[in-house]
Amino acid sequence: MLAIMRNKQGFLLIPLMLVIIGCLYYISTFNYLIPHTFIELGVAIVSITIFIIGVNTSQYSRNNFINILSSGYLVVGILTIFHFLTYKGMGVFANNDANIPTQFWIATRYVESITILLGTYCINKKKELKNMHLTITIFICFIITLSIFLGVFPKCYIEGKGLTTFKIISESIINLILLHSGIKLWKNHKDFDENNYIPFLLSIIFRIFSGLSFTLYVDVYGILNFIGHAFLFLSIILTYYSLIKGTLTKPYKILFNNLAEINDELRIKDFAIESATSAIVLADLDDQINDVNQSFLKLLGYQSKEEVLGHKINDFLYTDSMYEINKEIFALNGKWSGEIIAKRKDASMVDVHLTLNYVLSKEGLPLRVMASLLDITDSKKTMSDLIKAKKDAETANNAKSNFLANMSHEIRTPMNGILGFIKLLEKSKINNKQTSYINYIKISTETLLKVINDVLDVSKIEAGKIELESIPFEFRTTVESAVIPFMAKAIEKEIEFKMNIDNRIPKYVIGDPIRLRQVLTNLINNAIKFTEFGFVKLE
Repeated sequence: MLAIMRNKQGFLLIPLMLVIIGCLYYISTFNYLIPHTFIELGVAIVSITIFIIGVNTSQYSRNNFINILSSGYLVVGILTIFHFLTYKGMGVFANNDANIPTQFWIATRYVESITILLGTYCINKKKELKNMHLTITIFICFIITLSIFLGVFPKCYIEGKGLTTFKIISESIINLILLHSGIKLWKNHKDFDENNYIPFLLSIIFRIFSGLSFTLYVDVYGILNFIGHAFLFLSIILTYYSLIKGTLTKPYKILFNNLAEINDELRIKDFAIESATSAIVLADLDDQINDVNQSFLKLLGYQSKEEVLGHKINDFLYTDSMYEINKEIFALNGKWSGEIIAKRKDASMVDVHLTLNYVLSKEGLPLRVMASLLDITDSKKTMSDLIKAKKDAETANNAKSNFLANMSHEIRTPMNGILGFIKLLEKSKINNKQTSYINYIKISTETLLKVINDVLDVSKIEAGKIELESIPFEFRTTVESAVIPFMAKAIEKEIEFKMNIDNRIPKYVIGDPIRLRQVLTNLINNAIKFTEFGFVKLE
């Protein structure tokens, strides 16, 4: 009752139950069967409802408590129906006393109390119950019913004398079983929701009070029998509140809360898909389009989804045969991506990157096909421009290399002529000073010719055609020819130029004298250029 009183409904329910009991008592004073049928019919309905809930939720239960109750309450419900239908005033069965309905009553009480006891012992146990337990339950119900109608079941009520000893002892035994069940339930109350176990524990207590009342009455239609039924009415209300209302309300609250969370997640996902820059298509396994996002409509120039729904993905692509081949690869691998040409509403073309994926079920089976189309027109144009720019640069570079090669060739021809005339001048009658000048001019001219050859080498390097020679040459002479042109520059900057060649170096070596002069020329030139005072030494 405490659990019921904790909410506003509880404060209304308690006085409402008392009013109903008062009305039923008033009605019983002139027609006992009406309140009796009302109460017993409630017991039957609640019992069968417990069975239905137990059967449908057994696989989700942590233990066998509700499973056992569901089986037992099926028998309770059926026997309760027989109990109130067998009263002679009901006119359903031909009998002249209250023994048979009382026998059904005591049988019902035995089944219910034993069911509750077994349930409390299975609170912490979970074992899969087979369908056989339902068959056994129905068989027990059949045996009890048959034994009562055949007169095998012990007598419980004798007209004019009242209850039999069997009935009174049975009520006491049933109350002891219920008391033991209540104690067991209290010890295991941590395994229950407080809103469930307290009402159920109170329902057991009211069943015990009901049993005590049913052991005291003599007249079936007396006040004690009605008090017993009043306690039974309170008991069944609490049973309903504990095992039915609590069982159904909480899952539905969870269900609706989960549905709200699912709806929120769906709205978020829907918003993400609708706002995606990629065109997204959702189709069935036959390629028929079920849904598209706004980016798809914008990409292909459509105004509404109705224009594309029901069509196939292939209807919006130009390369039909290519798509079919790709679809076969997709069916094998479960995914595919590549470039393809899409068809706009106005029949114009657009380059897209198409990605195909399966939407899978929990079992990993394909449910839908999701296609993503990304417009790559700009990126392809950029790539084309880059390729063109690269080709243009290569063409310009080749032109430069050809120009350098041609210019080097053109300049080298007159330089060779100058060298020829210098050699002729050397053979003429000139004094020593003039000979010295001619030597300097010759060396400088040869250096200039080497520079021209260097320019030609640059063009060869860019063309990948440079080759190194391996010929004998005089080492000291080659080095001196690279140094002499820079002596005047060193004197001009007022820095000292020193050179030391180790005597252990042989006079002739094998290599590429031109390349050696190129390296020395670059090093000495930079050394003199960046030296402001002091000396430059080649050693």
